[in-house]
Amino acid sequence: PIILLHPRRFLRRWYNGDSIDKMKSRRESEMQRNKDLFRINVGFLLNQPVGTFREFDIQTQELDIDDDFHLDNFVGTVRLNRVQQGILVNMKCAGDTALDCVRCLTPFIGRLSTEFDELFALPNLRQNADAENFLPENGNIDLFPLVDEYMTMEIPIKPICSEDCKGLCQECGANLNIESCEHHHPVLEE
Repeated sequence: PIILLHPRRFLRRWYNGDSIDKMKSRRESEMQRNKDLFRINVGFLLNQPVGTFREFDIQTQELDIDDDFHLDNFVGTVRLNRVQQGILVNMKCAGDTALDCVRCLTPFIGRLSTEFDELFALPNLRQNADAENFLPENGNIDLFPLVDEYMTMEIPIKPICSEDCKGLCQECGANLNIESCEHHHPVLEE
């Protein structure tokens, strides 16, 4: 007789007894913990005089920006400045991500870094009527959407593994960084 395993039972055995739902739940809670790093309570700065600032460091080994974008070794420095309009956030951050070279199609790890300033305006000031970000009533600002936006903009359109990458042979497809072939190869310029 032929015995067919139910796919869920097979996967349950395959993953040491953890169900798929349990694994998804564990992954989602890990992603949520990473996102919680970017929620900062700035209520303590609201009653401080203009010019007061605080700096915080944010570090995590893994950061999932979204399903297709993952950063390793993420480091960031946040500077919160009390200004007349509200809280000015200055953030510098960097992380490693997997990229594919457009010349030789080899995967490599690239370092992305960015710096940005964003104002979280006080909602009750007339001069802040056209501001993009407002301070929530609870005083907690979420920097994750800003990190998502600015780090995504740093992904190169044409990633190159190294400046001297020779690319692929147009005739036979050989990776010219690893091997040579008998075809004529023009010098790549960009």
